[in-house]
Amino acid sequence: MGSFVGFVPAAAPRSPKPTRVYYSKVAEIQNAQIGALLQHAQTVAVVPVGPEVTQCTGGGTITLTGNIANPATLSPNDTITFAYASCAQGDTTTNGQFSMRVSSFSGDPASGVFSFAVTTTFTSLQVTVAGETATLNGSVSISISAAASTVTTTVTSSSISVGDGVSSQTLRDYSSVHTLASGSFTLDVSGSLTSSDFSGTVNFDTNVLLQGMGDSYAFTGQLLITGANGATIKVIVLDSTFVRLEVDSNGDGVVDATIDLTWDDLT
Repeated sequence: MGSFVGFVPAAAPRSPKPTRVYYSKVAEIQNAQIGALLQHAQTVAVVPVGPEVTQCTGGGTITLTGNIANPATLSPNDTITFAYASCAQGDTTTNGQFSMRVSSFSGDPASGVFSFAVTTTFTSLQVTVAGETATLNGSVSISISAAASTVTTTVTSSSISVGDGVSSQTLRDYSSVHTLASGSFTLDVSGSLTSSDFSGTVNFDTNVLLQGMGDSYAFTGQLLITGANGATIKVIVLDSTFVRLEVDSNGDGVVDATIDLTWDDLT
């Protein structure tokens, strides 16, 4: 499905790794519930919308409620809310809620040909990973279009923030376009990041389209990260294992340092 964390800038000045884990975990939760909503669209004629309570694998519950205008399908302005009560799944425990408002829906997910757009709003959604808790607030708009074995997922957000009581990070003007076709993908991302851990704003933009295969990391592409006083980090994808960082620390256009890392190091 894709997510709003397809690529958060992960080089100096970088968001703390635990924060990126929280964004990733919330994205997993979000994508799972979008999948549930699309599945619900196929059965809504015979299954009422809530309250439906699902037991989480490690304890706790997820309660689904909603307001759907047409019992035969999803329609614009239909609203679904997921409420989490100490929901433990693997190493993650979730409390709080988020809601989804349908912007558009057409086609049939069962056939593989459909389009779907939704806005997700997070209201004090708390995610605990390995005993550490972060709170998420903000909204994300997601559109999915599927046809002829090609799925395009577009994610945008004007503002979404996460805080752990010690520091906070905010992602603004985020855009991600992820296209999956015949086992290969492309990804185009941009946005800005502010944090209580560093001063100023970090902007990031894809200047060479990221491309990859399956669930692997991208094997080609470039991302430009720009910070204070025009300082930049160019992230050059060498292959699906390694990336190169070209660091211009003072914005004079001269590369001051070159650092080779693995994708795992970077993310």
